[in-house]
Amino acid sequence: MMKLLKQLIKQEEGQDLVEYALLLVFLALAAITVLSTLGSSIKKVFSQSNSALNTGWTAYLSLVNYKLWLLIRSRAEVWLRSRLKRNE
Repeated sequence: MMKLLKQLIKQEEGQDLVEYALLLVFLALAAITVLSTLGSSIKKVFSQSNSALNTGWTAYLSLVNYKLWLLIRSRAEVWLRSRLKRNE
């Protein structure tokens, strides 16, 4: 049994394959760690962008609604004045 273990230790044919496998496992773990960290950062950036766009869109719609209200009010005033002039 000891003779077999000594032969396995001295044998170098499979060492390259084991080294490449270990390197691959290390790179996979590093990629998973980096992607996990970047994933939360990217999610935060997109969330902030979405929030900013929604805020800007809400402000734009408020401005459009206000301008529309002013237009309707001015048209209503013109119409009301013309009716009042007719009734005089």
